[in-house]
Order: sequence, then structure tokens, then C-alpha cells
Amino acid sequence: MTKIKRVLLLVPRYEKSRYRPVLNAGIGYVAEALNKAGIDYKYLDMGFFDSQNKLQTLLKGYRPDLVGISMLTFRYKNHYELARHIKEISPDSMIAVGGAHSSLFGAKVLEGCSSIDIVFKGEGEGAFVDLCRGKGPQQIRGLVYREGNVLKDTGGPEAINVLDSLNFPTYQGFPLDDYIDKEFNILPIISSRGCPYKCSYCPVHQSMGRDFRMRSPKSIAQEIEYWHKRGYYRFSISDDNFTFDRMRVVKICEEINKRNLRGLKLSCDNGVRADRVDYDLLKLMKDSGFWRIAYGIEAGNDRVLSYIDKGLNLAVAEKAIKDACELGFTVRLFFLIGSPTETWKDFEDSLRLAKKYPVFDASFYNLIPYPGTELFGWIDKNGIFLDKPDNYLHYATGKINVPVFYTRDLSFNERKRAFDYSKKVSLSIARKALKRKLKPFGLMGSIAAHFYGLNFVNMLLDWPVSRKIIIRFSRKLIDMVLEEAPVSLHMERPVEYYAFSKAPRVSVIIPSLDGYRGGNVLKLVEDLKAQSYKDFEVNIIKNVSPQGKAINLGADKSKGEIFLILDDDSRVDNPHVIKNLVNVLDRDERIGMAGAPILVPPDANWLQKKAGEEFPRFGMKVVNRVTESDMACHGCCAIRREVFEEVGRERENILRGLDPDLRYRMRQKGYNTVLVPETWVYHPLPGSFAKLMKTFFRNGMGSAYCAKFQPGLVYDTDEIQEMKSFRARVPFIVRIFRFPIRIFRALIELKLLRFISYLVYAVGFYYGILRYSFKNIGTVPSKGMQTEDGDSPCK
Repeated sequence: MTKIKRVLLLVPRYEKSRYRPVLNAGIGYVAEALNKAGIDYKYLDMGFFDSQNKLQTLLKGYRPDLVGISMLTFRYKNHYELARHIKEISPDSMIAVGGAHSSLFGAKVLEGCSSIDIVFKGEGEGAFVDLCRGKGPQQIRGLVYREGNVLKDTGGPEAINVLDSLNFPTYQGFPLDDYIDKEFNILPIISSRGCPYKCSYCPVHQSMGRDFRMRSPKSIAQEIEYWHKRGYYRFSISDDNFTFDRMRVVKICEEINKRNLRGLKLSCDNGVRADRVDYDLLKLMKDSGFWRIAYGIEAGNDRVLSYIDKGLNLAVAEKAIKDACELGFTVRLFFLIGSPTETWKDFEDSLRLAKKYPVFDASFYNLIPYPGTELFGWIDKNGIFLDKPDNYLHYATGKINVPVFYTRDLSFNERKRAFDYSKKVSLSIARKALKRKLKPFGLMGSIAAHFYGLNFVNMLLDWPVSRKIIIRFSRKLIDMVLEEAPVSLHMERPVEYYAFSKAPRVSVIIPSLDGYRGGNVLKLVEDLKAQSYKDFEVNIIKNVSPQGKAINLGADKSKGEIFLILDDDSRVDNPHVIKNLVNVLDRDERIGMAGAPILVPPDANWLQKKAGEEFPRFGMKVVNRVTESDMACHGCCAIRREVFEEVGRERENILRGLDPDLRYRMRQKGYNTVLVPETWVYHPLPGSFAKLMKTFFRNGMGSAYCAKFQPGLVYDTDEIQEMKSFRARVPFIVRIFRFPIRIFRALIELKLLRFISYLVYAVGFYYGILRYSFKNIGTVPSKGMQTEDGDSPCK
């Protein structure tokens, strides 16, 4: 066979459907293999406007030796027509097909379309290159081809066991700008192949095999870093089993964190198994940039799950959902309608589970039986098909209300009714989620959430031109809103920005997990508007944890030469705070951090005032001169950008003690940390005894965690405003024996609140010591280790 010099890679159009052009990582891998082998290729996605004319131009002008079509089973008859059309225009071009459809049907593809010459089964990168280099089809495994009028099958495809041997896609020659709006859309990443599970309805093993094969964590991080350097920050893991190997995910997160890739938004949109995650793993993923996760739950009770061989226990699934919601993930759930033996009551169980937790979306799909699956055999054996497979495989998807089989337990009409009802439930869940996200906009946010899912909006989003206009207009609208109120819950943006100056000298950085904090962020921005110093901007960093990571992201997004860091629950009613902090930094270059004393708010209740009296760090006093102090902290402090960079920025993995760590590194570089005169901010303490005790218990656990996993980052500080001496570290054994003395002293001085709080702290500490003695989780924070606002428990 002669060598192939020119290849046209083609993605067909999916007519009369909601499918939109989406970047295909599978064909991207084939393109990268051709590029690596030095084989020339062109790429065309028929889903884009005027693609028919472009196709004719390429066939006549480029004159490809081989046209490779990547196809799904959906609309497969249209794809056969496309192959015939290509053959009519370019009869000398060989036509090969790959993808899910060809892997599933093999020789039937050639029987169904005489214009197609070769079918690739399974993974096609190596086989495709071999064919182009002149290797005969009979010498390549995983092919079905024509030899005269005879169809030849070379057997099962050769699996690629070392995935790192494949170059990840760089999409040379792909119209990336047509697929990807860097602010909104995502780049797909495939980190593993194969699925060892035996779900009765799933055909994945026929295309990718049952052997689970993984790329190395370093390879995945390198791919993310490659695109990050080019301005891409949003990625979707397209695997079927991303979390199958827990330790691999841990190492992937460590590799990502090691590279300090700021602003990442990672998602698992294809779905992960709920029994292959746990709280600590989800927490690590969240801290590494994962924000959205989907679970394939499929059914709402164990009986149906068992019958479809899902291998999943519902209690385990619920814990995974609950953990992800608690950690702030945007959670999606997938369910099936019409599984064998599923009754209407079983369907209601699925609805109850979908509504039980604050997930963002719950999608219900009509079950489609694919040849080669256990489900297909069961339906065929029972004679309950409503249409022939050759027909329904062309038009049916799980998203349209056309059941293709029925069961004695759920009739045709019941299945249609269940599908319609599930759509209403899904829409209700999504609108409630949007209302939560848009809460700061009040009535406007509720109205905007109501528009979600309306038919005319979906129609506009289906048309590429109007979709782009709507997205651009939305960005402009958000910017307009921010000029009046700088806080938005636009869920796709980790940083909300508000400019008081075109070329700001000061950048205010406010880490805030939800950008709202019970409305205090809105009040805080209003406080900042009233400042006498006007040359500043505000960056509100949302959904980024821990606090050090959020502050570093804010620094990256900021323009000013001075950073002013504020807690999102602070109040600034003194109009000269920014001016006073900046003046002190300008007068003395030896000052590295200029802080404002943290006062108990005037409207605090008796408990908060009492805590301020008994804990100096909770209730400071205004100073009348620049005072060297160990109480300058992230509640309100100003740092010059050059100093911030010189001392090594914030530590992004530190769980507890962010303030003393930064102060220590500043003093190591010869800088002072001070409190500024006639300057203060208010910071509310926990408003109830139970919340106060919960805070101290968590602080104790945090101390135990740091003692085991971050002992080099534990510093000793005195609770006095004016610093007399600074001790970088005190041996762990000394701290343990010194603490009972502090408890006894609080009792003698009749500081009962301090006494009780210290006891609770001690309980949390010793509980943490026992808990973490049996774990080896490095710098990964554990459940319950952070305060509700995401800040480190004790500063």
C-alpha cells in the first residue's frame, strides 16, 4: 500500500439536534499523532457555519488521500450520506471512520455504507499512523476493510497500555477560537482509558476495553500547564473513571499545586463514581482548582442499582453528594429512567434523592439499549423493543422523550410521563441553585434565575451567532452592574472586580468563598466607597481555598503597587484607613506589613464583648503611634507588592497560622510589622456560645494537624499588642506542657470564658492528635479543619 501524504480529519454535523460544536479530544489525539509522525493534515468540523462549502473546497483544492471521520452512533445514517457525498466529489480519496460507532458495529458499518473503505475499532492513534505510513490493512490490528467484495476483520484493536507514549493534543490547525471562549468554555482532558465495571447498560468497554490505563500525574499537569501559559484556565476531565485510583488523583493535585497555576477551574463533567471519592480527596481536589463534579447515580434505591450491576451502594452515593455540596462544589447528578424492574415508586425515589441536597443540576435520561450490552440482550430476549435497533440508534438519545422499549414495571406511557415530570424537577432544582448564586442581586437575581430553561432562551443559545452575542452582552452587563455594586455571584468567575481608579495604586484583596458573606461584602464595599483615599481597586476572590491561595490569586489579578488585604466579614467605618496605612508604608521602607487593630463591633452582643475582653487578639485597642506588633494580621493589613514578592508571597498549603508565618518571613528579610495609629476595623466574633466553642474546637484540631504535618510552620506569639520579643518557634513538647498552665491561669484570674474555651481547644487538640496519628495525608486538610468562612482557624 502506498503512503498517504494528505489527511482530512472530519467531524460530521448532527442535524436537527441540540448538539453543538464541541472540541473533540479523541480526534485531537489522532491529529497530534499525525503531527508527530510528520504527516500533513487538515481539520474540519461540519457543525460550523458554511462548512459544506469549505468541505468542497478542501476536497477539490487540498485533494486528501484519506478522509477520516469521527462519528457517534446518533445520526449515523446522515454520516453514511456524508461519506457518499465525499466519494462523489473525490472518488480517489480513501474514507475511514473511527469513534464510538465504528467500535460498536465494526463490519456492519461497511455493510451499511459502500463508500466507506476502512473502519477503525477502539483506540486509533497508532493504527491510523501505520496506515498512513503505507502499512497494509491486513497488518494492522483493529481494522475492518474491503478486499474486493469481501470484508476482512483483523481482530480486536491493540490497546495502548502506556498512555504517556501519546502526545497530548495541541490542536494544530483546529479553530480553537470558535470552540473556546477563554472566560466561559472548557478544554477537554483525557487522563485515563478503560473501565473495569460491568454496568449492564454501558457500551464503553467495547471501544476502550475493561483494562484501566492511566496517564501519569506529571503528564496531566504538563498538559494543563501548557494551556495555562497560553491563557486557558478552564478544563474538563473527560474520563469515565478519573478517581478510580485515589493516590493518582492525590499526585495529580500535588503536581498542579507544585506548578502554582493560578486561576484554574477544573471540572469532572463526564461523571465520576460516587464510591471512588471521599471527603479528604474531594477537599484536596477543591483546593487544587476543581469546582464542578458530576456523579452517575442512575437510580434512587439499592434494588435497582443492584439489578443494573452498577456496583454502587446508595448510602455511599449520598455521602459523596453531601461531602461535595459541603465543600462548595457545583454538583451535577445523572439518573436513568426505565431501568429493568424500575417501577414508578423507584422513579420517585430517584426524584427524592435529586431534591435532597443543594445540587446545581439533576439530569434524567431515557435508557438507550446498545448492541453488545447485557441490557440489549435482556430486552431482545423478552421481546419488548418498541422500534428496531437500526432505526432508534439513528434518532434516539437519552434527552428526547421517545422510549425505545417498555417493561412490565413501567409502561410506555408511564415512561413518557416520568420523563416529562423529571424535566420539571430538573428545572426547579437548577433555578433554585441559580437563585442561591444570584442572591446578592435580590429581585433581579430571582428574575434572571427564572429565565433559565425557557424555550426561547434555549433556541437563542442553539444558534452559534446569538449564543456568542448573548455571552458577550452578559459580560458587559455584569461589568455595568459592578460599577454600581462590585459584588456578583456570576458563578464562572473566581475574581469579581471593581475599579475606583483607572490606574490604581492600591489593590484591595478580599478573599470570600461566596462573594457575599451574608451581605457583609456588599456593606464592606460601601464602606470602601466612603474612604478619603480614592486611588484604589477592589478584587473579591470567590470559591478559592485556603486563604493563602486566594490572596495570591488576588495579587495576580491586581494592578496596584500596594496590596490591602481585608477579611470578608470586616467592617471599615473609619474613612481614613487606606490613607493611614499607605502613609505609614510611604514614610518608612523598613515596614513590611502595616496593619489596623481589630476591634469588637459597637453593636456586638454581651458574649462577643466578653470574648473581646478576655482574648486580646479578638479585641484590640487603637494605638496612638506606629507600634511594632505581632497582631498585624490579614483582617486588615497593607503590604507593598515588591515586599510581598520578596518574602515569597503567601503559603498556599498552610492550614493554620497564616499571619505569624508571613510576619516571620518578613522579619527574616529585615522588615518590621506594625499597627498604625488612629486606624481600626471591626471584626465580629462568633455570635453564640455554641459557635464560639465550635471555633475553638476546630482551632485545637488545626493545631494538632499542624503539629503532625506542618511542624516547621508553627510559630509562637504573645497576645500583647506591643511586641517586646519574637520567638520563631517553641518546641512542641514545651507547648504541650505550657498549655495546662494557661488554662489554670485563666481559672485563677476568673476569666471563665477563656477557661472554658481553652478546655474545648484542648479537647479538639487531643482529638486531632489521635485522629491524625493513624493518617498519612501530607498537607491535605481534613474535614472540619477550616472555619466556615474558609479562613485559617487561628491567626
